[in-house]
Amino acid sequence: MDKMNISSYSELIVSHIAKVRSMLSRKNPNKKAIYWSDPSTFYQKYRDGDILMYWGSSNQTEIDEFFQIYPNQSYIMAPVDYFYLDCSFGNKYGGKSWCDPMKTWVKIHKFEPS
Repeated sequence: MDKMNISSYSELIVSHIAKVRSMLSRKNPNKKAIYWSDPSTFYQKYRDGDILMYWGSSNQTEIDEFFQIYPNQSYIMAPVDYFYLDCSFGNKYGGKSWCDPMKTWVKIHKFEPS
């Protein structure tokens, strides 16, 4: 990071996204890119037309902020507390997983962003 004059995690992500975007543009400038996004990346600037996969909380205030920051994007909504299907298998030590409890189809179908 020192060689690239990067001093923080945020700057590292900005640098990485810029490199990925550059590679995609060289390969096919008309293709859209899909990026994961959650509150930890809300400072990131994306190109209009990029697709953002939101995987933060289903908290409506957080989702509203996401839409306000990125009004010109397409979205895939997959909040962690509704759509992480690999949850409830515990961790390797026999304890609970960070994303417990299991997300059932009933829970998934109840997600209705406003």
